[in-house]
Amino acid sequence: MKKTTYVGGYIFVFFLSVLLVLPVFGGTTGKIKGVVVDKKTGEPLPVAHVIIEGTTIGAATNLDGEYYIFNTPPGTYTVKASMLGYILVKKVNVKVLIDMTTTINFEMERDLLPPLRPRVFAVDTVEEIEPEEIESTELKWTVITPHMEESIVPGKNLIYCSTFQLAWNMLQDEIIKDKVLLEGDPDMARLLNKQLSTKNDISKDCYVAMAGEITEEFLEQLNKTLREKFGDQAPTEVVSEINPEMPQILSYAYLYKNLKFEHQFEHLKEPICFKSEDAVTKIRAFGIDEYSAYNREHKALSKQISIIDYIDDDNFIIELMSESENDEIILAKIKPEPTLLQTIQTVSKKVLEKNNISSIKQDETLRIPRLDFNIRHSFDELIGKEVKNKGWDGWYIEKAVQWTRFKLNEKGALLKSEAKIVVAAANGGEPREFVFDKPFLIYLKQKNGKYPYFAMWVDNPGLLLK
Repeated sequence: MKKTTYVGGYIFVFFLSVLLVLPVFGGTTGKIKGVVVDKKTGEPLPVAHVIIEGTTIGAATNLDGEYYIFNTPPGTYTVKASMLGYILVKKVNVKVLIDMTTTINFEMERDLLPPLRPRVFAVDTVEEIEPEEIESTELKWTVITPHMEESIVPGKNLIYCSTFQLAWNMLQDEIIKDKVLLEGDPDMARLLNKQLSTKNDISKDCYVAMAGEITEEFLEQLNKTLREKFGDQAPTEVVSEINPEMPQILSYAYLYKNLKFEHQFEHLKEPICFKSEDAVTKIRAFGIDEYSAYNREHKALSKQISIIDYIDDDNFIIELMSESENDEIILAKIKPEPTLLQTIQTVSKKVLEKNNISSIKQDETLRIPRLDFNIRHSFDELIGKEVKNKGWDGWYIEKAVQWTRFKLNEKGALLKSEAKIVVAAANGGEPREFVFDKPFLIYLKQKNGKYPYFAMWVDNPGLLLK
């Protein structure tokens, strides 16, 4: 019986365990590969010609209908497939990236009535468009949390990234030098003070965490560090207005991870019917449509999949292996525990035990939802709260924001996240004016006395010098 394994329903738990460094990629070209088949029969078409339009770069298919175009310069191309007796097919907007493999498959129809001029079917490929940044307030069914002890609520997504915790840790360890005490003792601050996640959970090459008074020198050093470590992947330059009369402290963190699959998974035509509460939604997916041990591509992909645990089609855990040997990509379709932390701990225990590891088998299917978002979130629970630590009278949390960019598809997992916490002195803002131009109180009192020896409430100008 065919076993269909897809990640959907119950809860979708995804987390990265970042340990050491990312591999360095030094290539300058990419690769195009794919399969050419008869659209009606599905049979492979050998000796079909696949060429990048306007160039001499191309390849012929083998007996299995497969082709490989190596050493392709990065860029956006139109790729065409042709074969005697078949209608020419073009695919436009084919993007080739450095050190990446772009998979382009062709289905060709027989040309039963050859026309006077070539007939061309142009098919758009799946084009990846950078998602616009959106405010979390627009996402009614998504919760952004700065810590892992947030409760899991049925029907709601829950997103955690460690950058805000890293920024909080810097504020706590380098600036306050104690647990951060805030007005009203909010639960969020109390949980962040526990520092469940630290720098030790992430390799040094993939994050920057700094804190200090906002000065030109501090901002210059921060931006220099980001450029040196991340190059083109560095975030937009960190800027802030500097006012000597308004001291501010910035606690900052940035994280970048790009976990590429050595072999690109299939972009599946059949969507996932994702079930949440009483709703069913069709979702774009990647994976393996139907595993065949006789398919060389599938055999290569199977080495990137590890079945950690399987109880039934609604209770399983898998690991996807990227080119980074020191990172894990874990996906678990399970019934959740009350909190995100407890759910992660339950899954992590089975991952560490690895008692029932197996591989994908003949005719089994792997379907994983594609994710691609860019979210900005403000932790309003903290903003405006006064710092109650000794020596910090008059300081308060002015800003507490986090950006999270995440993508998961057939090529791999990409994560970029930035967090900023700004602590400001209460005398900040516009220059103050101390003008007694309305009724006021004045009294004279000895410091050790209980009551003043002179007091006056001034309510009219009768006794004031004109």
